[in-house]
Amino acid sequence: MNAAVPNAEIYRAKLAKALARAGGLYTLSDLLERIADGRMQAHVSRETIAVTEISVYPRRRVLTIIILVGDLDDGENLHRQVFDFARKMECDAVVAQGRVGWAHLAKSHGWKTVSTNMVFRKEVSP
Repeated sequence: MNAAVPNAEIYRAKLAKALARAGGLYTLSDLLERIADGRMQAHVSRETIAVTEISVYPRRRVLTIIILVGDLDDGENLHRQVFDFARKMECDAVVAQGRVGWAHLAKSHGWKTVSTNMVFRKEVSP
Protein backbone atom coordinates (compact mmCIF):
# COMPACT_ATOMS: atom_id res chain seq x y z
CA MET A 1 0.00 0.00 0.00
CA ASN A 2 1.34 3.40 -0.90
CA ALA A 3 0.61 6.68 0.84
CA ALA A 4 0.82 8.41 -2.52
CA VAL A 5 0.48 7.18 -6.06
CA PRO A 6 3.92 6.96 -7.64
CA ASN A 7 3.98 8.31 -11.18
CA ALA A 8 0.22 8.92 -11.36
CA GLU A 9 0.61 9.93 -15.01
CA ILE A 10 0.82 6.30 -16.19
CA TYR A 11 -2.65 5.69 -14.73
CA ARG A 12 -4.28 8.97 -15.81
CA ALA A 13 -5.92 7.85 -19.08
CA LYS A 14 -7.11 4.50 -17.72
CA LEU A 15 -8.45 6.07 -14.55
CA ALA A 16 -10.21 8.87 -16.46
CA LYS A 17 -12.04 6.33 -18.61
CA ALA A 18 -13.03 4.16 -15.65
CA LEU A 19 -14.08 7.15 -13.53
CA ALA A 20 -16.33 8.40 -16.34
CA ARG A 21 -17.90 4.95 -16.71
CA ALA A 22 -18.53 4.90 -12.94
CA GLY A 23 -20.74 7.95 -13.22
CA GLY A 24 -18.32 10.75 -12.49
CA LEU A 25 -18.37 10.26 -8.71
CA TYR A 26 -14.67 11.13 -8.45
CA THR A 27 -12.02 12.88 -10.50
CA LEU A 28 -8.39 11.81 -10.48
CA SER A 29 -7.56 14.77 -8.24
CA ASP A 30 -10.32 13.64 -5.80
CA LEU A 31 -8.70 10.21 -5.55
CA LEU A 32 -5.19 11.63 -5.17
CA GLU A 33 -6.36 13.98 -2.40
CA ARG A 34 -8.04 11.13 -0.50
CA ILE A 35 -5.03 8.86 -0.94
CA ALA A 36 -2.70 11.60 0.29
CA ASP A 37 -4.74 12.25 3.44
CA GLY A 38 -5.31 8.54 4.18
CA ARG A 39 -9.05 8.31 3.50
CA MET A 40 -8.30 6.00 0.55
CA GLN A 41 -5.40 3.72 -0.26
CA ALA A 42 -3.48 3.02 -3.48
CA HIS A 43 -2.27 -0.49 -4.20
CA VAL A 44 0.08 -0.59 -7.17
CA SER A 45 1.63 -3.35 -9.24
CA ARG A 46 3.55 -2.04 -12.24
CA GLU A 47 0.90 -0.39 -14.46
CA THR A 48 -2.08 -1.59 -12.45
CA ILE A 49 -3.71 0.27 -9.58
CA ALA A 50 -6.51 -0.47 -7.15
CA VAL A 51 -7.89 2.34 -5.04
CA THR A 52 -9.58 1.17 -1.84
CA GLU A 53 -11.49 2.61 1.07
CA ILE A 54 -12.31 1.15 4.46
CA SER A 55 -15.89 1.40 5.69
CA VAL A 56 -16.80 0.61 9.27
CA TYR A 57 -20.33 -0.64 9.84
CA PRO A 58 -21.91 -1.60 13.16
CA ARG A 59 -21.05 -5.27 12.63
CA ARG A 60 -18.40 -5.40 9.89
CA ARG A 61 -15.25 -3.68 8.73
CA VAL A 62 -15.11 -3.78 4.92
CA LEU A 63 -12.43 -2.84 2.41
CA THR A 64 -14.11 -1.62 -0.78
CA ILE A 65 -12.25 -1.53 -4.06
CA ILE A 66 -13.37 1.82 -5.43
CA ILE A 67 -11.65 1.47 -8.78
CA LEU A 68 -9.25 -0.94 -10.44
CA VAL A 69 -7.46 -0.34 -13.73
CA GLY A 70 -4.50 -1.87 -15.46
CA ASP A 71 -3.29 -5.18 -16.82
CA LEU A 72 -4.49 -8.65 -15.91
CA ASP A 73 -0.87 -9.83 -15.77
CA ASP A 74 -0.39 -7.68 -12.65
CA GLY A 75 -3.57 -9.02 -11.09
CA GLU A 76 -2.12 -11.85 -9.00
CA ASN A 77 0.33 -9.60 -7.18
CA LEU A 78 -2.25 -6.85 -6.72
CA HIS A 79 -4.91 -9.31 -5.47
CA ARG A 80 -2.50 -10.61 -2.83
CA GLN A 81 -1.46 -7.07 -1.90
CA VAL A 82 -5.07 -5.89 -1.38
CA PHE A 83 -5.97 -8.92 0.75
CA ASP A 84 -2.78 -8.60 2.83
CA PHE A 85 -3.72 -4.99 3.50
CA ALA A 86 -7.31 -5.97 4.39
CA ARG A 87 -6.02 -8.50 6.93
CA LYS A 88 -3.57 -5.95 8.37
CA MET A 89 -6.44 -3.46 8.80
CA GLU A 90 -8.59 -6.18 10.43
CA CYS A 91 -11.26 -6.06 7.74
CA ASP A 92 -13.88 -8.81 7.64
CA ALA A 93 -14.40 -8.70 3.88
CA VAL A 94 -13.35 -7.09 0.62
CA VAL A 95 -16.11 -5.84 -1.68
CA ALA A 96 -15.86 -4.87 -5.34
CA GLN A 97 -18.23 -4.06 -8.17
CA GLY A 98 -17.45 -4.63 -11.79
CA ARG A 99 -18.61 -5.42 -15.27
CA VAL A 100 -20.11 -8.85 -15.93
CA GLY A 101 -16.97 -9.77 -17.85
CA TRP A 102 -15.00 -9.85 -14.59
CA ALA A 103 -17.22 -12.53 -13.03
CA HIS A 104 -15.23 -15.51 -14.34
CA LEU A 105 -11.91 -14.12 -13.13
CA ALA A 106 -13.36 -13.15 -9.75
CA LYS A 107 -14.86 -16.60 -9.26
CA SER A 108 -11.52 -18.25 -10.09
CA HIS A 109 -10.01 -16.29 -7.18
CA GLY A 110 -12.67 -17.36 -4.69
CA TRP A 111 -14.93 -14.31 -4.92
CA LYS A 112 -18.65 -14.95 -4.53
CA THR A 113 -21.34 -13.05 -6.38
CA VAL A 114 -23.50 -11.48 -3.68
CA SER A 115 -26.10 -10.07 -6.06
CA THR A 116 -26.67 -9.44 -9.72
CA ASN A 117 -28.53 -6.23 -10.23
CA MET A 118 -29.00 -3.20 -12.40
CA VAL A 119 -27.72 0.20 -11.44
CA PHE A 120 -30.15 2.98 -12.19
CA ARG A 121 -29.28 6.64 -12.19
CA LYS A 122 -31.24 9.75 -12.97
CA GLU A 123 -29.72 13.17 -12.67
CA VAL A 124 -31.50 15.65 -10.44
CA SER A 125 -32.28 18.80 -12.37
CA PRO A 126 -32.79 22.17 -10.70
